Amino acid sequence: TGNLLNYSATPDAPVIANQMAIFRTKLGVRYAPDSPSGTASAQGEQTIAHLLFSNSTNPGAYDATVKRFNFQLIQNGIVNTAPRKVKVYLGSIGATPYFEYTFNVGSGFGRVWTDDVVVNQFPDFVVSSGETRDVYVTLDTTDAGTNDNLSFSVPQQRDIMWSDGVSEYITGVDDLPLSAKTFVY
Repeated sequence: TGNLLNYSATPDAPVIANQMAIFRTKLGVRYAPDSPSGTASAQGEQTIAHLLFSNSTNPGAYDATVKRFNFQLIQNGIVNTAPRKVKVYLGSIGATPYFEYTFNVGSGFGRVWTDDVVVNQFPDFVVSSGETRDVYVTLDTTDAGTNDNLSFSVPQQRDIMWSDGVSEYITGVDDLPLSAKTFVY
């Protein structure tokens, strides 16, 4: 950092060099090979992302607990004529979503959370040591018309917060940001 040690000071002044944080495990996030994009048709529940959350195999068999999962939806031309839901499923798309959020009438789509929303609105989920979990995101795109478009991304490090059992809110995920996957209707 350019600090010099002053040997004449009593006691010696500390020198700060390269610093690092050490965690008990490592969380990774990436798109699954079958994560959709491209030409699409409006649907009541369209799969807009298939993500893989993975926890490194580690000697202590430590879990990674995902505390927050935020993503960004950027749209052009889509205006909701009724409340429209985005849903998150763990493992597979089934009858009961793990989490859902409703976009209001007259709005487009945007970020699911903003910085001033409390982190614990998203329920925690665990990724065990050596495990990869499938996470699906679906969206009601009923109002998408011809030539409208929609993009899904996870644009910032702080969009995913997780814990290794010691550090409560870790924002470092090497794989982020995830670039946008775009749909054209």
